[in-house]
Parts: sequence; structure tokens; C-alpha cells
Amino acid sequence: MGCSNRKATAYSLTLTGHTLQIRGLVVSSKHPYMFSAVDHKEVKFWDLTQNKVIRSYHGHLSSVYCLATHPTLDILLTGGRDSVCRVWDIRTQTHVHAFLGYDSTVCSVFTRPIDPHVVTGSHAATIKFWDLGGGKAMSTLTHHKKSVRAMAPHPKDQHCFTFCVSRQH
Repeated sequence: MGCSNRKATAYSLTLTGHTLQIRGLVVSSKHPYMFSAVDHKEVKFWDLTQNKVIRSYHGHLSSVYCLATHPTLDILLTGGRDSVCRVWDIRTQTHVHAFLGYDSTVCSVFTRPIDPHVVTGSHAATIKFWDLGGGKAMSTLTHHKKSVRAMAPHPKDQHCFTFCVSRQH
């Protein structure tokens, strides 16, 4: 997408490599890389200059539902049905550590450029704040009544937006 002339430009690129449903997609803001999360316990690491998969990350015990890259560090975050958020080093392509403490699916994740924190949302209707360096939970929010399906940080301040499914009959 381009917008220097205030017009959006769409590009089409077909990448093949998945046989099951894609649950999440993120493009690195630092590198020409894209990551895709799928139902078969893995994350694919795509090099967009070569238009191919250069690595598959394995470590989740079930479907991977969400992913995010850190805006300034070479870190990939993945969350899944196995109740774990995993941290991966993009440079070395290795698993760094896992955030443990959920008893249900981790279905949303984000991080900020200036914070050494990771924020995760779950089917347990909770949001957890994690210390990226130490891998420990710092606090938990329990205000939602249903699964926290999506989250996004405010672009300028410390607020974030969360989404949960709430059915009223």
C-alpha cells in the first residue's frame, strides 16, 4: 500500500505453503518478512523479497491463533489454543521463552515500541500484561465477560482497545 499521493495502491502477490486455515498474519515493520499462523501448530516465516517460506516455527501444541511482531526489536510473539504465548527471536530464528499462566486459548497479542511489555487476551475473558525480558505476568485484567478476541494499542498514548463477543438476547 502506498499513500504519498493520498491514493491507496494495492499489490497482488500469491504465496503458497499452507494447507489449513490461516488464523493470523503480520508483516514486519523492520524487514521484508511476513509471518502466518495456522491450524496445524506452526508459524511460517516468509521472506517477501524471495516470495517463499524460509522457516517454520514449531513449539505450540495446538492451533496458533494470533501473532505480532515487536515494532523495534526482532521479536515475534505467537499465541494459541495450547494456552501459551511464545516469544521468538527473528534474527536467530529460535524460541526465547513462553508466557505461561492461562488455562484457555490465547487469541490476541500486541506489544509497543517503547514498552518492554507484551499484552495478551484470552478465551478466559482476561487480559494479561507480561514483562518481555523476564517472561513473568505483571498484572491481569478481568473486566470482560467473554473471550478477548482482538486488541490494538492506541497509536499515541498508553490506552488500548479490546474486542470481545457479547451476545444479548
